[in-house]
Amino acid sequence: MSLTPSGADASTPLAFLNTTKDATMISMTAVPTSGAALATDAPRPIAARPRGGPDRWAAAGMALAATLSIVVVALDPEVRVRGARAVLEAVARDASIHRGVHVAENLFILLLAHGVASLGLRLGLSRPAVRFGLLAYGAGALMMLAATTFDGFITPAIAAAWLAPSHDAGAGLEAIRLAGIAVQSFATVSWGLESLGALALSTALLASGGGRRRLGALGLVAAAAPMVALAVSGPDMDTMAVVGILLTQAVWNLTCAAALWRRDAA
Repeated sequence: MSLTPSGADASTPLAFLNTTKDATMISMTAVPTSGAALATDAPRPIAARPRGGPDRWAAAGMALAATLSIVVVALDPEVRVRGARAVLEAVARDASIHRGVHVAENLFILLLAHGVASLGLRLGLSRPAVRFGLLAYGAGALMMLAATTFDGFITPAIAAAWLAPSHDAGAGLEAIRLAGIAVQSFATVSWGLESLGALALSTALLASGGGRRRLGALGLVAAAAPMVALAVSGPDMDTMAVVGILLTQAVWNLTCAAALWRRDAA
């Protein structure tokens, strides 16, 4: 049907503007209403972020850091000599290995924190448990960075400085002991904060349902274990207690990696 009113000049575009009200209404109804036209003119909805790629990279980094961190800690040389000067010489001699181990540990801490942050974003920052968990874990990661930096760099520097002829080796040994107390204090606070964050995030996983419910239950047990060890052993923990904490943290980190690897939404 023709939309041009009678008497109008169809070849003149302006003549179409002089149509009657009825003709104008007809012309409006003649606009194509196909799905293609509507998809072109209407605002397009923002596509959901695809699950997989970035989260799986974070999961792989987290699993790698959780595994290698225990291996690297075992490579850190121990001082097994007696006497103030002998201790200082042993610490200074192994300074390069000591620094390398702690540089690697710092990298692992960052990889684990990145994985935890990725899990928090996946679970949703609107959840109070997730927000609290990320804050607590982030504070614990910062404390652990302080501990590894102090132990890997400041302690060897103290040993090297007090080996000078003008310094007293006994005073240097006392300085190293004070540094060890600082490192252990940083690590203790870090384990406590990270465990609080792990408990909160495991609670959020438990509330997600599906396969994540099982991961959340495992995470609750693994996250609570370091807190129990800290409560029983106190700040002066032996090697077995430290290894136990590292192993339970590895279980929780692998739990987070598994939750990130899954493609289903939280």
